[in-house]
Amino acid sequence: MLVGLFDILVISVVIFLNYKLWKWKPLKISEWLIFSLICLFFFTFILPFVSVEIEIAVFNWFYRDETTDGFEGLYIFLRWPTYWFLGFLELLYLLLITFGFQNLKSASKERSMNP
Repeated sequence: MLVGLFDILVISVVIFLNYKLWKWKPLKISEWLIFSLICLFFFTFILPFVSVEIEIAVFNWFYRDETTDGFEGLYIFLRWPTYWFLGFLELLYLLLITFGFQNLKSASKERSMNP
Protein backbone atom coordinates (compact mmCIF):
# COMPACT_ATOMS: atom_id res chain seq x y z
CA MET A 1 0.00 0.00 0.00
CA LEU A 2 1.46 3.35 -1.03
CA VAL A 3 -0.07 5.29 1.86
CA GLY A 4 -0.01 4.34 5.51
CA LEU A 5 -1.86 5.59 8.56
CA PHE A 6 0.58 8.46 9.07
CA ASP A 7 0.09 9.52 5.46
CA ILE A 8 -3.69 9.42 5.78
CA LEU A 9 -3.43 11.54 8.94
CA VAL A 10 -1.18 14.09 7.17
CA ILE A 11 -3.49 14.27 4.14
CA SER A 12 -6.51 14.76 6.42
CA VAL A 13 -4.79 17.59 8.30
CA VAL A 14 -3.76 19.26 5.02
CA ILE A 15 -7.32 19.06 3.67
CA PHE A 16 -8.70 20.51 6.92
CA LEU A 17 -6.15 23.36 6.90
CA ASN A 18 -6.88 24.08 3.24
CA TYR A 19 -10.59 24.30 4.02
CA LYS A 20 -9.91 26.72 6.87
CA LEU A 21 -7.55 28.76 4.69
CA TRP A 22 -10.12 28.95 1.89
CA LYS A 23 -12.80 30.23 4.29
CA TRP A 24 -10.40 32.64 5.96
CA LYS A 25 -9.47 35.15 3.24
CA PRO A 26 -7.45 35.49 0.05
CA LEU A 27 -3.73 35.47 0.67
CA LYS A 28 -1.46 38.41 0.00
CA ILE A 29 1.69 37.78 -2.00
CA SER A 30 3.90 37.93 1.11
CA GLU A 31 1.67 35.43 2.91
CA TRP A 32 1.71 33.21 -0.18
CA LEU A 33 5.50 33.24 -0.20
CA ILE A 34 5.66 32.24 3.46
CA PHE A 35 3.07 29.45 3.05
CA SER A 36 4.83 28.23 -0.10
CA LEU A 37 8.21 28.02 1.58
CA ILE A 38 6.74 26.18 4.54
CA CYS A 39 4.90 23.83 2.18
CA LEU A 40 8.03 23.25 0.12
CA PHE A 41 10.13 22.49 3.19
CA PHE A 42 7.61 20.12 4.76
CA PHE A 43 6.58 18.24 1.64
CA THR A 44 10.10 17.83 0.28
CA PHE A 45 12.01 16.85 3.39
CA ILE A 46 10.22 16.56 6.72
CA LEU A 47 7.01 14.63 5.94
CA PRO A 48 8.58 12.04 3.58
CA PHE A 49 11.42 11.41 6.03
CA VAL A 50 9.09 10.90 8.99
CA SER A 51 6.77 8.73 6.90
CA VAL A 52 9.64 6.54 5.70
CA GLU A 53 11.03 6.17 9.21
CA ILE A 54 7.66 5.12 10.58
CA GLU A 55 7.08 2.68 7.72
CA ILE A 56 10.57 1.16 8.07
CA ALA A 57 9.90 0.56 11.76
CA VAL A 58 6.57 -1.11 10.93
CA PHE A 59 8.17 -3.11 8.09
CA ASN A 60 10.97 -4.37 10.35
CA TRP A 61 8.50 -5.26 13.06
CA PHE A 62 6.31 -7.37 10.75
CA TYR A 63 9.12 -9.01 8.76
CA ARG A 64 11.81 -9.35 11.43
CA ASP A 65 12.01 -13.15 11.27
CA GLU A 66 11.47 -13.61 7.54
CA THR A 67 13.72 -13.08 4.61
CA THR A 68 12.30 -10.52 2.22
CA ASP A 69 13.34 -9.37 -1.18
CA GLY A 70 13.92 -5.75 -2.14
CA PHE A 71 10.56 -5.26 -3.85
CA GLU A 72 8.60 -5.67 -0.63
CA GLY A 73 10.32 -2.60 0.81
CA LEU A 74 10.47 -0.63 -2.42
CA TYR A 75 7.11 1.01 -1.83
CA ILE A 76 8.59 2.63 1.29
CA PHE A 77 10.90 4.75 -0.81
CA LEU A 78 8.11 5.62 -3.22
CA ARG A 79 6.75 7.79 -0.41
CA TRP A 80 9.20 10.55 -1.42
CA PRO A 81 7.73 11.13 -4.92
CA THR A 82 4.23 10.75 -3.48
CA TYR A 83 4.84 13.59 -1.01
CA TRP A 84 6.50 15.67 -3.74
CA PHE A 85 3.33 15.29 -5.82
CA LEU A 86 1.14 16.24 -2.84
CA GLY A 87 3.37 19.26 -2.22
CA PHE A 88 3.00 20.29 -5.86
CA LEU A 89 -0.80 20.06 -5.53
CA GLU A 90 -0.63 22.13 -2.35
CA LEU A 91 1.40 24.82 -4.10
CA LEU A 92 -1.15 24.89 -6.93
CA TYR A 93 -3.90 25.30 -4.35
CA LEU A 94 -2.03 28.16 -2.69
CA LEU A 95 -1.60 29.80 -6.10
CA LEU A 96 -5.33 29.46 -6.74
CA ILE A 97 -6.39 31.07 -3.49
CA THR A 98 -3.78 33.81 -3.85
CA PHE A 99 -4.07 34.87 -7.47
CA GLY A 100 -7.07 33.03 -8.88
CA PHE A 101 -9.40 33.88 -6.02
CA GLN A 102 -8.93 37.62 -6.50
CA ASN A 103 -9.39 37.30 -10.26
CA LEU A 104 -12.58 35.26 -9.78
CA LYS A 105 -14.04 37.94 -7.49
CA SER A 106 -13.24 40.77 -9.89
CA ALA A 107 -14.61 38.82 -12.87
CA SER A 108 -17.87 38.10 -11.05
CA LYS A 109 -18.25 41.81 -10.14
CA GLU A 110 -17.72 42.81 -13.77
CA ARG A 111 -20.31 40.30 -14.95
CA SER A 112 -22.86 41.50 -12.42
CA MET A 113 -22.37 45.13 -13.45
CA ASN A 114 -22.67 44.39 -17.19
CA PRO A 115 -25.75 42.18 -17.71
